[in-house]
Amino acid sequence: MRKKGQEILAKEMREVVRLVFLVIVFVAISFVVNGYINKKNDTGLLENDLLVVRALYSQNCLLYENERVNVGVIDLNKTVNAEKCFTGDNFGLFASITDMEKKEIKNFVINPNIADLRYGCNIIKKNFNCDYEDIYIRYYDGNEIKPGYMKLTMVRFNE
Repeated sequence: MRKKGQEILAKEMREVVRLVFLVIVFVAISFVVNGYINKKNDTGLLENDLLVVRALYSQNCLLYENERVNVGVIDLNKTVNAEKCFTGDNFGLFASITDMEKKEIKNFVINPNIADLRYGCNIIKKNFNCDYEDIYIRYYDGNEIKPGYMKLTMVRFNE
C-alpha cells in the first residue's frame, strides 16, 4: 500500500516530466518558426517578371499610343526614354528588338555599367544573376505595327 506522500511525489514527478516535454516542444517550434522567418527569399525572378510586365503593359513606359494605348505594342521612339520606366540601382537590362527573321531593329540599355556584366554571366555567377527572356511582341516603327521579338538580358546583383 502506498502512502499519501509517495502519491503526491509521483504526481509532482509526472508534472515535471510534462513540463520538460512542453519546454522541448516549445523550443523546437520556435526554432522552426525562427528559421522560416529569417530565411532569405530570392525575389529576383519575380522582379524580372515585373520588369517585363511594366515594359509591355504600362502606358507610361514603352507602349504605342494613338487614340488609345495599344497593349503589347512597343513604340520604338519611346525606347530612347526607357531609363525613366525602370528604376533601381541593383539591376541592368539589355533589350534587343528584332523582326520575325531575328534581324535587330533597335536596342536599348538600362544601367549600362551593370548591364555590361552580361558578358560574364556564364563565367562569374557568384555576385550576380543573369536571366534571359525572349518575348513575342508587336512594335510600331513609325508607319505600321509589325510582329517581332524582344530579347531581354537582365543582370541583377545578389543581395
